[in-house]
Amino acid sequence: MLGPHVLVHLETAAVVRHHAQRPSKKEFDELFDEGGDITPYMDMSTAKRPNQDRPAKRISMDVPEEMVRGLDRAAARMGVNRQAVIKVWLTERLDQEAERQAARERATVQRDCM
Repeated sequence: MLGPHVLVHLETAAVVRHHAQRPSKKEFDELFDEGGDITPYMDMSTAKRPNQDRPAKRISMDVPEEMVRGLDRAAARMGVNRQAVIKVWLTERLDQEAERQAARERATVQRDCM
């Protein structure tokens, strides 16, 4: 759920969008890169939160401290929290494994058709 500060931002963004000119792509990129507020130029009416409709399952796991430090370093570089890093990396790996499995199945079907 969006916090009250985000709702205020969105209301402000709607007002600014009607009065401000849209920046060029280059100006938008520069504003973003400098950490400026880009929300006035975003159409939040079409924004979607990924995986919001999927129920979550809480897990816990023991990992070596060095691994946690590595996750924290990666999270700091990316500007996200540790949990986000873990989710992204797990998703990437699961996608890779699914593609490998699909490739194995395609190879099996091709071999059986010969």
